[in-house]
Amino acid sequence: MQRIRSVFYHAYNSYLDNAFPYDKLRPLPCDGQDAWGRSPGVGLDERAPSSNGCLTPHGMQFAWIGLYNDVNSWRWSLSDTSFYGPEEEEFRQWKEGEPDNDGGAQHCTAMFSGDGLWHDNTCTSNHQAVCCDVRGLNVTFILTNDSMTWTEAQSYCREHHTDLSSVRNQAENQEVQELVPGGGGAVWIGLFRDSWKWSDGSNSSSRYWVTGQPDNWNGMTQDCAVADFSSSGGWWDENCDLKHPFICSSPGEW
Repeated sequence: MQRIRSVFYHAYNSYLDNAFPYDKLRPLPCDGQDAWGRSPGVGLDERAPSSNGCLTPHGMQFAWIGLYNDVNSWRWSLSDTSFYGPEEEEFRQWKEGEPDNDGGAQHCTAMFSGDGLWHDNTCTSNHQAVCCDVRGLNVTFILTNDSMTWTEAQSYCREHHTDLSSVRNQAENQEVQELVPGGGGAVWIGLFRDSWKWSDGSNSSSRYWVTGQPDNWNGMTQDCAVADFSSSGGWWDENCDLKHPFICSSPGEW
């Protein structure tokens, strides 16, 4: 984590060294105004916390980093492509408005009773699961007795059956729906997606989120990440269409 912090501080200082004259690189006073007569914090995201109420030098608070939320990476736990016919791997039965990544952390899929429609859901929620036994192109669906997280359900189904259920068409969706407990119950199925990825394809799992992030604040779509230099470089999820300075890197630089 210390290495991550040092990278951001180095990148930020490099940004300032190359972007502004040296005599303007000064901290803003906590009770004063910046070079444009603007009070610290005005015009910036009011959610952003600051340990001392001050902005960073020259008024820059946020900068894009290469982390993004891969919301279009939905795929089945059962990855054997021979199991799927044309377009069957892309069959979806989302409820209207889903997937919505509510709260910024919904990467797994549950089917609810009543309509058999799908919702994205936090993977750490506990539901019963529908496993599948596959013999060639034939499949049998089995409802688990116990509730568990999505990851636990995947492990259980792979140990005792073939995998978590893949739903290839409307007929199979109906079969799984008939297994869902009534009264607003829900079951895990095998559809999931990747969460946050680095744009350069690196597989680092290090994260430096500000407490409570990512959160898709106030129902907004926030699928990109910024470093907040008023919070020691901590990360926020952010609307990708907004404009901020950005931090680049070169291969082998760090």
